[in-house]
Amino acid sequence: YQDGDLVLIGSDIPHLNFDYQQVQDYEMIVVHMTSDFYEYFNRSSKELKPISDLLKKSDHGIEFSSSVKKHAGDMLRKLTHLVGFERFTYLLNILHILSQDTEYILLHELPYQNKFIWKEQHRLNDLYGYIDANYMNPILLEDAASICLLSKEAFCRYFKKATNQTFIQFLNGYRIAQAKRQMMSSESLSDIAFTTGFESLAYFSRIFKRMTGETPSSYRRKLRK
Repeated sequence: YQDGDLVLIGSDIPHLNFDYQQVQDYEMIVVHMTSDFYEYFNRSSKELKPISDLLKKSDHGIEFSSSVKKHAGDMLRKLTHLVGFERFTYLLNILHILSQDTEYILLHELPYQNKFIWKEQHRLNDLYGYIDANYMNPILLEDAASICLLSKEAFCRYFKKATNQTFIQFLNGYRIAQAKRQMMSSESLSDIAFTTGFESLAYFSRIFKRMTGETPSSYRRKLRK
């Protein structure tokens, strides 16, 4: 995501956090719409059909053009200060404006089909939430397996099939992403390594170079330039 991006992402489409790898100051506004909100427009009258069509296209993921994102962005800022019915009607106005955009870009050629049933999505979401809350501390394979209610061996097979990574690869990748976000701070590399869950600076440096192709110190110098 870059300056001024405005996107609409449908249900169960995997994506990175909107602030992924952001190191400078930024403002982010996220509006979550529930599935019954989506269904409401599917059953609505022809007057609301443009919004219904917009929400159907969101199954591809939509990036909106510069012609509407500034206007809609300003409206989203105001939306955060509204409540109740006033917020609902104001959101309808925003969706109506987005539905009129003729220069949007679909982020995926076909509607995205999540390959996991709800139970599996819920299981992975629980695990990701646990990692997000605890990545700075030691996380054992047994801990992750217990979150998913699986034995250690069954969990390893399950996670590799679901993500195409081993759990350790995923955990290290998540920690490296968090470390990158701290590189613009005045913290020492040693402090960054320990606060993102690595047991030593040497191990952190080795994993960082393996994943990025450069050392933490060279990455930080380049970033600061």
